[in-house]
Amino acid sequence: MCKKLSEIKNDDMLIIKNTGSGDIVLSKDELVQNLDYYRETSNNLEENIYTTIQYKANIQALDMLEIAIDNESENMYECWDFDIKRAITDDDIEEIQNIIDRILSKGSNISYIENEKVEFDL
Repeated sequence: MCKKLSEIKNDDMLIIKNTGSGDIVLSKDELVQNLDYYRETSNNLEENIYTTIQYKANIQALDMLEIAIDNESENMYECWDFDIKRAITDDDIEEIQNIIDRILSKGSNISYIENEKVEFDL
């Protein structure tokens, strides 16, 4: 499926693939304002523009703990991992999750993932 560039809002984020310096994430407005520059830095610009989906970092406390426990279990006695997992309470998970969420809230922690191809119709 293709989306026409003319139908995209000026502040919507796009990805330009195959540039000399890797993929570039920018708004439609930035692309249009600097079109000559991006034509010079991208191989076949019109074929390498995509809409984006915003991805926000998400770390789950329980998943993180399970991975850490599984890694450590090789150094511990048999069935240690089962014992320690049984000792973890919902309150423990909630407390750790609050800390993780607080840390993640200190920055934008946003990335953009390629979505639909954009038809260059300007």
